[in-house]
Amino acid sequence: MPPSTALIHAAVGDRRRAPAAWKEWLQAHDVGHLTDGELLLLPLVYRNLIACGVAEPDIPSIVKQMYRSTWIRNHLLFRELAALLDLLKRHEIDPVLLKGAALVAGCY
Repeated sequence: MPPSTALIHAAVGDRRRAPAAWKEWLQAHDVGHLTDGELLLLPLVYRNLIACGVAEPDIPSIVKQMYRSTWIRNHLLFRELAALLDLLKRHEIDPVLLKGAALVAGCY
């Protein structure tokens, strides 16, 4: 089952819509029993709610935990990617990055 519209608005909505969408979604769902799709959105929800000025104590700890877990995992993966790219460069091999790696390399 795909995540609800309210959770998507909480993840990517503006300052006016996101906090209200989060409250709406939270009232109808148990954060202890989430679908895979809902779990994948939690890091975005956390980051967006903090950016919207929602106080951290008002956000369930699982949401922050998913954000931190994703942040750590991404940093570890990009550290490995940097080492691999360095190895390829030393062997004069030009890599072609696709998907997320290409986006990150092009934006940061």
